[in-house]
Amino acid sequence: MKSLINILFLVVLFVLTACPILDKNSGGEVSKKVINKSNYSISMYIYQGNNTVDTLLLALGEEIEHSIFYIQGKYSSGNLPIEDADSVKVNYNNTVSITHKRYPSPLNTVLRNLLQTSTSWTKTEDVDNKKQGEIRRYEYVFTNDDYNEASYEK
Repeated sequence: MKSLINILFLVVLFVLTACPILDKNSGGEVSKKVINKSNYSISMYIYQGNNTVDTLLLALGEEIEHSIFYIQGKYSSGNLPIEDADSVKVNYNNTVSITHKRYPSPLNTVLRNLLQTSTSWTKTEDVDNKKQGEIRRYEYVFTNDDYNEASYEK
């Protein structure tokens, strides 16, 4: 009987150490998708300081999605280039443009700022459980209203 209890204890100990419970702050995924539902092709020029660091192109109906996986606060895979941007110049059909700034001023505001996740992106999934970790999915959808705002700014 004592050996059965010892074996049972070892099995329980093995399960607890081999299959740790994921702490909600230890890992997860953040996914961001940019969708073009406007009637225009879109070019996004991404700036850090005065340097163009990347360009993203979105044809009509096209979308771009990037996921960031992290473990214990450390990112382990790619980042949507706009995450580190100071500003993003959005150009519609190479004729009308508007600049989204990380820190907008009263003289330069955009109604739905691409660089302001908390106010301009739609959260499409929000999971927080111990087995999967945190999963956050966001979407930013360009519409004709965004084009109209850019053409009004011109």
